[in-house]
Amino acid sequence: HMTIDDHIVAREYVADLRDITDPAPELRVINDAQLAARMLEDAIRKRVDAALDGATSANILLSGGVDSIVVAAVAVEVARRCAWRPDALQALTINAPNSRDGERASHAASVLGLRHRVIDLTDRDVRALAVAAKAVLGTPELWEIAAAVPLLAAREHFNRGPTLTGSGADAILAGGKFLEHSLDSSDATAELDVLIRTEAGANFRRQRLVPDFYELLLPDSHTRHVDVFQTVALWELSSTFGPGALYGVRDGEVWDKYDLRLACAVLTGDSSLAWVPK
Repeated sequence: HMTIDDHIVAREYVADLRDITDPAPELRVINDAQLAARMLEDAIRKRVDAALDGATSANILLSGGVDSIVVAAVAVEVARRCAWRPDALQALTINAPNSRDGERASHAASVLGLRHRVIDLTDRDVRALAVAAKAVLGTPELWEIAAAVPLLAAREHFNRGPTLTGSGADAILAGGKFLEHSLDSSDATAELDVLIRTEAGANFRRQRLVPDFYELLLPDSHTRHVDVFQTVALWELSSTFGPGALYGVRDGEVWDKYDLRLACAVLTGDSSLAWVPK
């Protein structure tokens, strides 16, 4: 008897499955951001379709950033196509003190027609969750604790379906990173390739500081915790995107993850959701 957990691919440790650190700038031939956006949208749709296959409910960790908004928009499509009950798809936002995540995520959830729960944390909550994370993970390392706090805050609110996250998008699409060289130069392509391969090579592997990070934090649901962008298929697609696909100018400002932002504007029908700085 198979359960939904048996076919879900929570994430793929791409750096353990492929040699992704050797430079290959010659692969980055797609510099048409609109084309890249359509290809990315199709790949994300296939990934979310597979993750929700057989499910009747799901959670989305919605930060208010473009990565999780795109995941949410595609999940809404799937839920409607599969005629899920209206409250079966829920978005969860962990709102830290002095953060605007809750405000941005609420706007996105409203546009998408998503049931939305904002979990507001106080400074005291954050301290308590950090102490708990340190105890569970066995490390005081800041990045691990910071990643653990929102999961510990959200886990009691998860329904029994898969939980979808936008984690991994920055690694494969150079989120938050900008290039020194002119975008239309071969030097920029080489710079971008090294930057992404370094980031993904460090993060898309199991043997990190806490290899069983998800198993420790989410003992009952780690197999259903889906990092949508962390797969071999999405890695291989993103490896074909050059600077012209990942960066673009809008209103005189250079934006990162340009192709994903274009996809977000199309999927949500609200361009304001796509153009929010990191």
